[in-house]
Amino acid sequence: MCATIYLGYLMGIYDRDYYRPQLRWGERIGLPKSGFIKPLVFALAGVFFLQVLTSPRDPFSFILSLDPSKVRDGEIWRLVSYGFVHNTKDPLHILMNGLVIWFFGIMLEGEISPTKVAKIFLSATLCGGLVFCALVWLGFRPTPSLCVGASGGATALMVTAAWRNPKLSILLFFVLPVPLWFATVLFVAFDLFLFLQGNSIVAVEVHLAGAAVATFWVWSSHANPFPPGYFRNLKRSVVGPKLRLFQNEGENKKKTDPQSKKAQPKKVPILIAAKSSSRKSENEMDRILEKISFSGMQSLTDEEKRFLLSESARLKSERGN
Repeated sequence: MCATIYLGYLMGIYDRDYYRPQLRWGERIGLPKSGFIKPLVFALAGVFFLQVLTSPRDPFSFILSLDPSKVRDGEIWRLVSYGFVHNTKDPLHILMNGLVIWFFGIMLEGEISPTKVAKIFLSATLCGGLVFCALVWLGFRPTPSLCVGASGGATALMVTAAWRNPKLSILLFFVLPVPLWFATVLFVAFDLFLFLQGNSIVAVEVHLAGAAVATFWVWSSHANPFPPGYFRNLKRSVVGPKLRLFQNEGENKKKTDPQSKKAQPKKVPILIAAKSSSRKSENEMDRILEKISFSGMQSLTDEEKRFLLSESARLKSERGN
């Protein structure tokens, strides 16, 4: 099913001119002009070619594949290196991974930096390896168990593309046009179903980890947990409105007079809440000043500018008095 989804994507959109990136993505950050995806795919193809040449011994799988028992012994590079070797008995494995990485990766490099794409792919591969090892160590997978393939990183790129371009149309089963988000949900749901069934020969937990990592990257780049004015509004909701101290001028004179000080009992200053209109003016002034600090004076409406001028004049007159 996933192969059909991937190939449907290829036949559905990538032959269109407006989905062929023409930018030199890595120039500003020091990466090669080809970015990250092209060298990655060439490296995957080269390693697979060497695996085939050295079969059946295949020292590359022996050194790079994800073996949880060897990871526990200190060979931690396997948590990432397993993504660069594939099953030589199933060429469709590397073909599907390579196509997904190529087309979704190239699409993303046209939208975000190659460095970000590399972080998504490598972090998804690492997290997928950790999840696979954890399941083996906890006894949820039989031992010995090995894992190879870049499926976790490929899934992460596909899910990232779906988050960024959910309405992009692809051909499901080569016939049915569906939005990318639907095909991605279908693929992830199928993996989740196999995972809940248990004892799947495919490491679907690596796919699910890649989907989770992609979702984290997308949400973390857009989420703003503390919007402007958050802490100020939180403080006001906890401690209430600002309070001012009002004292009578005559009372202050009596306090300075020694005789009146004896005659009059001591009066405790009283804190009273500011008037409602004054509070509204302060809140509005805070909002406008905060808007200026984030967006500049040009972002103010005519009404906000008039309010700002009137409040400035009022404050100047009060200070003059």
